[in-house]
Amino acid sequence: MVAFIISPRIERRYKGWGELWVLMKDFHYDIAIFDHDANLPGYVKTPTMTSLKENLLKCNSYIADDSGVMHLADYLKIPGLAIFGPTNMIKSGPVNGFRISKGLDCSPCFRKGKVNCTENFHCLNIKPNEVLHYFQIWGIEAP
Repeated sequence: MVAFIISPRIERRYKGWGELWVLMKDFHYDIAIFDHDANLPGYVKTPTMTSLKENLLKCNSYIADDSGVMHLADYLKIPGLAIFGPTNMIKSGPVNGFRISKGLDCSPCFRKGKVNCTENFHCLNIKPNEVLHYFQIWGIEAP
């Protein structure tokens, strides 16, 4: 099962979650969604840290925005792929997982606890098929 870890913070949230969900379902992936209910099937309510940890450990891998839950999954050594936009993927990226970003000159624009985007968050416009491509070529999980 793949965990989609969707940031509750809109300025860090990947824009292609819905399309990625459909694409991965077409490839027969099972998906559980954590951290933010994005109105997609598979949202897992985790009212405590213990239940969050227990449910994450049921997953073979994750795809995530930069969020606290991504860091927990990384700490638990769940293989994964983190999508970065306004935050610094070198400074805030997973230790055990992979990272992708658009690599725009304006990114990262997150400084002193605030996003200062002047480009309408183009840094989060990574195509879902690109995310799936990297997820598969890096061998994070086979369906």
